[in-house]
Amino acid sequence: MTARKAQVAFVSAILLLLLSGVAALLAFMNLRRGEKLVGHTHAVKDSISEVESLGARLSRSMLAYVLSGDERFLGEYQTNLPSLPEALDGLQKKTADNPLQRTNVSRLTEMSGERMELWKSAIELRKSGTPGRAEQEAYASRSLALGTRIAEITRAMKDEEEELLGERRQSADRLFRLTLAIIVGVFGAALVLFCIHYRLLRGELARR
Repeated sequence: MTARKAQVAFVSAILLLLLSGVAALLAFMNLRRGEKLVGHTHAVKDSISEVESLGARLSRSMLAYVLSGDERFLGEYQTNLPSLPEALDGLQKKTADNPLQRTNVSRLTEMSGERMELWKSAIELRKSGTPGRAEQEAYASRSLALGTRIAEITRAMKDEEEELLGERRQSADRLFRLTLAIIVGVFGAALVLFCIHYRLLRGELARR
């Protein structure tokens, strides 16, 4: 009977060790998944910042050219212009899994399109001759208004990503703590069963 109990204790301990190994593997996989989600959130935030930076740079170049007529500013504008649609497209792809952010990107793309049309009109006007002060101020005012609306959208997008980042970090932390507790508990129980197995074997050998 003692030998039977020792065998049961040994098998149970082995099973518990295997269980702790499976738990460790699952924990590692979930942590990796959590790291990818956190990394994805940072990538989205970087893309938003890139769109903001490009918009500000293009707006400055456009206004500088319209006000001064300096071709260097026009060259800088034309060099950077293709990067904005590319950045918006990249942001759209990165937020494809989030309905709220998809809506925000659609609005951002629409506003950016209006802004680029405004820039184009202002540049064409400048090429046709020196625009009057009233025209310059009108373009500057409209560009600023669109820029403000775009800034509101990008701010909302960043706030959403910050909230997601906090949730994902908390989820990953809770999962890590729970898994660690399970692994420690199972491993401890396995050690106890090994000890029981050892004592039962010693008792069996002593009786022989």
